[in-house]
Amino acid sequence: MSNDHDVLADRLNAEPAIFKGCSSSELGTIVGLAIAVWLPLSLLLAWLLGAITMGFGIAGVGVVATVVALATLFQRIKRGRPEGYYQQWLRIRLQALGYLVHRGCYARGHGTSGGRSMRRYRLEIDNVRAHLRSLWIVIGLQGLIILALWIGWSQAPKQLRVYVPPDLRSGAVLAAEEVPPANVYAFAFYIFQQLNRWSENGATDYGHAIFRISPYLTPRYRNDLIADMELKARRGELAFRVRGVHEVPGHGYEERRVDVLSADVWVVWLDLDLLESVKGMTVKQTSIRYPIRVVRQAIDPETNPWGLALDGYGADGPRRLSKADLSESDSDGAAVDKEPS
Repeated sequence: MSNDHDVLADRLNAEPAIFKGCSSSELGTIVGLAIAVWLPLSLLLAWLLGAITMGFGIAGVGVVATVVALATLFQRIKRGRPEGYYQQWLRIRLQALGYLVHRGCYARGHGTSGGRSMRRYRLEIDNVRAHLRSLWIVIGLQGLIILALWIGWSQAPKQLRVYVPPDLRSGAVLAAEEVPPANVYAFAFYIFQQLNRWSENGATDYGHAIFRISPYLTPRYRNDLIADMELKARRGELAFRVRGVHEVPGHGYEERRVDVLSADVWVVWLDLDLLESVKGMTVKQTSIRYPIRVVRQAIDPETNPWGLALDGYGADGPRRLSKADLSESDSDGAAVDKEPS
């Protein structure tokens, strides 16, 4: 019966490898160099881009990538070669370049076994301490990265509204809160069409339409519509009246149909066919150009996700389209004979 005994090293001549063949001191040197290079570089880059907190994230990724790359390089250099190979190679290269290299004398002492044991334990303690220092460096670096990410996350907006244009065949570059003209046109046409849709009786449908789309109207325009409804009711122009509008064929969206007055104000030119009937009898059928004023009104995203609102008519108000305007879809011509809405 044999006794199994653990074979313990009497003495350690070199630091043990802890990551990809690198010792704790080598790993600490690599981490320090990576931080010294990446931190100022990433902060400078983030400052130029206008996002300082991004710099810590870039620095963290760069440091980790540099540590992994250099450790892998050291692993390949040291594989199959004696201990201290790259240090000796570096000394030889420096000597060849004419730099002074300190040459010390290394003596091999032969002490007692107790001295050897003491040196062994001291070296192991030094290795453990060096490893702990490298771990604290890594923990500190991770703490900085987490802090930077938390700061960036806390300063980020909770919601971003991005307007996607209807036609993406040629691509689009989108910026948050920037409204493309095509979206403004689509919004104005859809809301204005809903406002002018009286399916059964204008005496009740007009008021219901104003109330239904009120989140998409400015207070001034809503009051103007209510006054217009009351005026039409007194004139008897609402009872049993059915109304609807649609785009004039060939007069759909074009860039020239949206005038950008500012970043928050537009005028949309809608060429629409207006049809009104009373008890099945057509009483009005005409083509009208409506200059609809649209403004940004991001007050209540729950009821108005567009963040836009109709603000009445721009320019000189709605006008009837002439025959020349109807026959030439590319014409910008001004209309004649103002037509009441």
